[in-house]
Amino acid sequence: MPDNYNPDQLRQATINRLLLDTLGRRERPDLLLHKQGGVWRPISTQSFLARVAALAATLQRLGIQKGDRVAVFSENQPEWSMADMAILGLGALNVPIYPAESVERLTYILQHSEARVCFLSGAEQWEKVKAIWSSLPHLETVVPSMPAGEAPAGRRIVSWAEAAPARKTRNEMKMTVDFMEWFLYVMFFNDFRFNINIITRC
Repeated sequence: MPDNYNPDQLRQATINRLLLDTLGRRERPDLLLHKQGGVWRPISTQSFLARVAALAATLQRLGIQKGDRVAVFSENQPEWSMADMAILGLGALNVPIYPAESVERLTYILQHSEARVCFLSGAEQWEKVKAIWSSLPHLETVVPSMPAGEAPAGRRIVSWAEAAPARKTRNEMKMTVDFMEWFLYVMFFNDFRFNINIITRC
């Protein structure tokens, strides 16, 4: 337990604020690990936050506002955490959907929630959404996190590479800073204390 622990502050904090406070104190080169081609690859704190900011900017560009619903139809993977943080940071509501959900229940969930955007993880999830999209009047855009060459394309589809580009150079990272400062400011409800410098270090 940290020395400055205050239970009253904890009760008033948002999930995003707690997470960002933690990340600000404990920057790591391997915040998350994910397996690609049988090899575990790290995602640093900087890369994670930069992608969250990029996702939030993409959702804003798609017209997502506070109170809107955004579905995440995916198994547990780094993209799930990034999407969740971006959604909550904008004041929207995450509609999590079990990755092996049946078409019938998927239809009900997306219709009842009136989700405007749906993040999805793979071909199985895409085929299910594609099959019922015509019956989902509120679903405007799909964002698949599938590998390049496997992801579907279309006017109402935003690729993961476009929605959350990986920023690797200092100049590319600095392009995110202005938005990230605003994004964290909003999530902290006018109590901005996060060290934005970790976003710009490469």
